[in-house]
Amino acid sequence: MDEVKLIEIIAILVSFFSLVYVCVSIVINKKNERSIQEKITKVIIDYEREQMEKQMYAQAEMATSNPLRFSDMNHLLLYNLDGELKFSNTVTDNSFFEDHGINLGDFAVESGFVACLMPFISSYKPKYEAIRLACADAGLHCHRSDEEFILGDILKYTIEMILKSQIVIAVLDGRNANVYYEMGIAQSIGKPVIMVADDSKMGEIPFDVKSNRMLFYKNHNQLRVMLRDVLISNTNSKDEPRTKERDN
Repeated sequence: MDEVKLIEIIAILVSFFSLVYVCVSIVINKKNERSIQEKITKVIIDYEREQMEKQMYAQAEMATSNPLRFSDMNHLLLYNLDGELKFSNTVTDNSFFEDHGINLGDFAVESGFVACLMPFISSYKPKYEAIRLACADAGLHCHRSDEEFILGDILKYTIEMILKSQIVIAVLDGRNANVYYEMGIAQSIGKPVIMVADDSKMGEIPFDVKSNRMLFYKNHNQLRVMLRDVLISNTNSKDEPRTKERDN
């Protein structure tokens, strides 16, 4: 093969690989642009959703801004709160779980596991931090369903979290429909539920709230202290190792 022919072949190969490089670069750039656009769209949608949720919660807080309104809107929740608070060590069977593809035999109550039900809006993060610290002070481990990225049925994940919990804490601020629904599930299977609500805008509460099933707080530090004291006083296994216990 003469030198001219070799140069032509090399030139053809260089041109071919250059063309391939350009094509691949165009495809990658289009994918990157699409990915960036999708991320921008998600940020915009998330922002708009959060603004709408803030307005909803503000309206809900106005609707419960005095003791009479709060009592009227929560009378079912506040009924019969004087029963003894005990940690759960059993998983309650119910056909409801089968409908969600949940096999109760796969679960065990985890000692020290606390499920927290609350809105996921960013302004509620300080509330969750206070609850998490209160649980930690009592030697317990608090979890909520948005702490992990869940691909698929978030309700199924939340139910599973409730199933393995010893106790459930529900934040009633904002009257979030999801929280009330999840709390109903927890109560229906016999999980002990502690409800917490901000009373800083309510003044005097005209009914007995001394039960450890319902806590009203004026600030996040008070929430931490009150909840910690209730958890410690009712923990009957705080000195035992934090191991999984499966029902017999």
